[in-house]
Amino acid sequence: MNKYLSLFSSVLILLMGCSSDIVKINYYEARNSQERIYPHVKKFPFEISVIEPKDKKLIGSQYNIKILNMKNKEIQIIEEGRPFKQYTVTDLLRIEDFNNDGYPDILASSIYPSAQTVNTLYIFDSGSQKFIERMDDIPYEGTIRSTKAGCIKVDYVVRNGSDYLKPENFCWSDGKWKSK
Repeated sequence: MNKYLSLFSSVLILLMGCSSDIVKINYYEARNSQERIYPHVKKFPFEISVIEPKDKKLIGSQYNIKILNMKNKEIQIIEEGRPFKQYTVTDLLRIEDFNNDGYPDILASSIYPSAQTVNTLYIFDSGSQKFIERMDDIPYEGTIRSTKAGCIKVDYVVRNGSDYLKPENFCWSDGKWKSK
């Protein structure tokens, strides 16, 4: 097993202080080295964490993504969907430049009510220095994967047991996803 993967395969759980209502699960990097879970993402100036409710009754109902901009120390919280029952942070988040603009983006995974996996893409906006959900041009939820630079494929979720939509390809152009 890759030594980097094994180093981060167990998730570090830290309580965020006495008054906090969240548990922080952080996977960013080993602070004393340049070893990262995503070694292909160079000079990533963000620390990204997954946070769940501290209340045991609410755990598994929703998770949030906490993004700390290491340059300006601003924090962004993104409300995300329901996590897998047993997961590692790398099951939930993937960092990659999906739209081929030179900036890494975030692909978040969650469970659809029918127990199917759905993804949400958060594209980095260099002007605001924030990650913005950019799914408006994708008509239905599904799983997303890169196909080539700036292009993705969406495998739509099956709805009502009979509504099957064929996978669809999209490429980033003029600030939006366009069907190909």
